[in-house]
Amino acid sequence: MAIDFDFTDRFAHRHIGPSEDEVRAMLEALGYDTLEALMEAAIPEAIRTDRPLALPPARTEHGLLDDVILPRVDKEREHNWHQYVIR
Repeated sequence: MAIDFDFTDRFAHRHIGPSEDEVRAMLEALGYDTLEALMEAAIPEAIRTDRPLALPPARTEHGLLDDVILPRVDKEREHNWHQYVIR
C-alpha cells in the first residue's frame, strides 16, 4: 500500500484522528467488528477499569503554552541571564 506523505503530513490530519471509514477498514483488516472488541482483545483485563479516570479538564494548546510552558522558559532565561551578569 502506497502512502501519500504530502497528505499525511498536514497538521489537521495528524491530530484529528482517523475517519469512520478508516476505522472500519482497520477493524476489518484486524478481524474485529467494533473498537470495543479490539480493545478487549488488546488490553489485559488486569489493567482495565470501569470507573472514569481522574483527569483534569482539557486544555487548549495555547492555554498550556501560556500557563505552563512559557513561564518555565521565561524562568530559565532569567536564571541564565542572572548567571551571566554575576560572572
